Amino acid sequence: MGAMSGAVPARGRRAPSSPVAVEVAGIKVEVVRKDVRNLNLRIRPDGEVTVSAPRRASMKAVTDFLEERAGWIEAHRAQVLARNSKRTDVDELTPAQQREARAALTVKLSVLVPLWEERIGVRCSEWRIRKMSSRWGSCSVESGRIRFAFQLAFESDECIEYIVVHELCHLLERGHGDRFKALMDRFLPDWRERRRELRQG
Repeated sequence: MGAMSGAVPARGRRAPSSPVAVEVAGIKVEVVRKDVRNLNLRIRPDGEVTVSAPRRASMKAVTDFLEERAGWIEAHRAQVLARNSKRTDVDELTPAQQREARAALTVKLSVLVPLWEERIGVRCSEWRIRKMSSRWGSCSVESGRIRFAFQLAFESDECIEYIVVHELCHLLERGHGDRFKALMDRFLPDWRERRRELRQG
């Protein structure tokens, strides 16, 4: 379970509402109303839990959504806090730990890549996982090949999804200018928040 994101029109969006705090399993959750289609649950690097909710969704629907996922919230919040108390140095992992991390990331990417290829309307020729020192991913527009950083194995599902969408959007737009940002706004409206989480991690 991660953020459940849906495409929304890029134009005509209003500013998010002021957060409203609710409590689930003794954990404070900030609810923000946005022009989104689905409820998007996120746990930030500092352990703060937020949910972006469609403006039309009732508070009962929001609290029911959160209560159904109370166990997930507790477990993943603890995981996030532990992960960020000391960032994982991949070079310190044993070969077995590296294989396990790579396998887990492969499973996630095997779901996310074809899912977002269909949503965006593109197809990469292949994707691979590589250790990268300064980037989370790369896309060769000419060949259609995409590389994902092995270090993503230690990031949240939301951040992994952000990188998948980012790299696939490069198959439509090479640079990071206004057209690229418009594509990201269309397919993943909260991409800036996810990017901020990666940079803060």
